[in-house]
Amino acid sequence: MERAKKIVEYIEKNFDQKPAYNITTNGTLLNEEIARFMKKYDFKVMISIDGDEREHNLLRPLKNKEDSFKKTIEGIKLLEKYEIPYITRMTVTKFNQDFDNFWIKYNFKNIVRAFVAPEDYTLLPDLREYNKKIESYISGEDKTISGIILSSINVRKNRIKNKNQLVINCFGGVREVSLSADGNLYMCHRATGNEKYYIGNIFKNTHNEIIKSAYKLFNKIMVGIESEKCNKCWARNLCGGGCHLKNDLQKTYPEEIQNYFCDLIKLEYEWAMVLLSKEIINKVTV
Repeated sequence: MERAKKIVEYIEKNFDQKPAYNITTNGTLLNEEIARFMKKYDFKVMISIDGDEREHNLLRPLKNKEDSFKKTIEGIKLLEKYEIPYITRMTVTKFNQDFDNFWIKYNFKNIVRAFVAPEDYTLLPDLREYNKKIESYISGEDKTISGIILSSINVRKNRIKNKNQLVINCFGGVREVSLSADGNLYMCHRATGNEKYYIGNIFKNTHNEIIKSAYKLFNKIMVGIESEKCNKCWARNLCGGGCHLKNDLQKTYPEEIQNYFCDLIKLEYEWAMVLLSKEIINKVTV
């Protein structure tokens, strides 16, 4: 906690623009003191929760064998007590991909989901099952699909509807960076602790040094991921080339894993186009 205070004090003292503080946590260490600190500096919080009690405890065990699910729920209640804005984020794996009942039961606010990172590709869920789940909902066969899936497809549907071209998927490393407890800066929260994506330290480097390092690394990775396959893909201007960090990380993985996230994005855009077509047809026939 003391280290976090020092980091915030440094940022408040050395940067003219008001920063936006975001923190990703499992919520198990939150207490009244930390909640008051977050409230004071307008923190936004992302809480990691990966399913019901059994699934979450399996995927996010605590060293002391305590019930991590229970402690995460307690952390969420504390955020709500102090009216600290938060979202719940689920990392989808092959162990928890059937999560509809869980989200319906707890009715969390502002739900997002992300498929497990490519470096853990042995845990990736089966896209065929994911596709079946969406198809059963779109066809009207199953109306219990969770908002977490539908929201992702609706975002893609609205991008098509509004003709929003996406040249770059994310500006991680330029518009926002990840800060570790020791003051180290990385280009993305996914890269925290990975020296390849290190861009400086707020206690050791000047503001200009950090910016120069960040832009240099960002441009190096962006140039490295441009490929003929990507540039010829029909979804290129919808997905913006995907997550540049993820693309860089998975270069050494088997080809089917390299294609996995492209297939996922295209799958959701295909269903987004189906939903949009249904909307247009309904308007015409009304």
